[in-house]
Amino acid sequence: MVTFHTYEDLPENEQVAFLEKQGMTENEYLTKRNANLKGVPIAEAKADAVRNAGTPPKQKTTFSKLSDLSPEELKEREERFAKGEVFSANRDKHREKQMLQKKSIETAKEKYMDKLDMSIDAVPSHYIGKIQFSQDIVDEINAHVDETRENAPSMAQELVGQLKNDEKSCQLEFDIGGAVGEQVKTVFDAIGSAYVQQGYNRKSVAETYDIWTNHAYAGDYNPLHDHGTRTSAGLSGFMWTKLPDCMTQQDVSQGKHFFNDASGIADGWTHMIWGLGSRRDTHRFYPKTEEYIQPKVGLMYVFPQWMKHQVLPFFGPGERRSIAMNWAVHDSEAELRNMFTPAEWKTFYDENILGKSAETDESTPYKVIIDGVETIIRRDLFKEEKHPSED
Repeated sequence: MVTFHTYEDLPENEQVAFLEKQGMTENEYLTKRNANLKGVPIAEAKADAVRNAGTPPKQKTTFSKLSDLSPEELKEREERFAKGEVFSANRDKHREKQMLQKKSIETAKEKYMDKLDMSIDAVPSHYIGKIQFSQDIVDEINAHVDETRENAPSMAQELVGQLKNDEKSCQLEFDIGGAVGEQVKTVFDAIGSAYVQQGYNRKSVAETYDIWTNHAYAGDYNPLHDHGTRTSAGLSGFMWTKLPDCMTQQDVSQGKHFFNDASGIADGWTHMIWGLGSRRDTHRFYPKTEEYIQPKVGLMYVFPQWMKHQVLPFFGPGERRSIAMNWAVHDSEAELRNMFTPAEWKTFYDENILGKSAETDESTPYKVIIDGVETIIRRDLFKEEKHPSED
């Protein structure tokens, strides 16, 4: 014989816990329960409860044994127990399956893992150079720009920048004359050469030939564009040297950046794009194809000249100043040897190198057509490496 305990049979602390679980007061629970037992509509039972609120019912339930249940209640109970048994059986089967899978994995590890050699290789589409200049160098560059600004030629006619919303908005040629200008160019040349040699393992050097400054104020921007270069392979770059307070005081959390809710988080940022993709594409293991970059004073970016980028406008007092540059890339004959087959190199050697005068200045670049593209070559680079056809 099964005995059922009613609410009234519970100790007081268990009654409190039960009512908290139900989310009801004692009066609400007893009203609902008694209405269900008597078949009285809930609304009518609630009305009775309000009328009798002063004396909460403390009656015993109408049944205490299994034999007191109606046929419908017995059926409902059996169905509930049957569902519970099915759930328990399925859960046990799932656990058993998991244990078998775990055992199978452990067996495979013991048998094969010590005989496997796995590696995962990255296949990059390009490289980005990032160089942080110290504040004293940035200050020296800014001082040089301020000193030469009044007489610096405008670059606006050659550039796409829409810097026009303030009387001080402009794009100016950077003066590479004088001690500071020459030192800046020398450092930029070294950075460009290190980028192509270390990033692309290329036996080449980079030479800076265009440097200019961007003086942007509220509302100014640069539309999507890329840079032209003098050689088929070229580099571009930029560095921030001054930022307005509205950009340096942005509350930007590390990691993901969301532009929802008109936050203005990307005001004044640079947007770099190297393909067309979507969030769905990255979920399907395609690489990302864009990046929003928060400017930082003294930080330089170097990238292939074909990479498109744009600068978003900011809104607030102050100047967003950057210095931009382009590099020409001069390849060595050693780099051509890496590209060519032995037969191609012998033909090139016979036509362009064999019989050259000993008095030829090997540091003077010369032009050749490779795969239909004009390429700049210098003989004096990486001369310690020789091709077998030269012997």
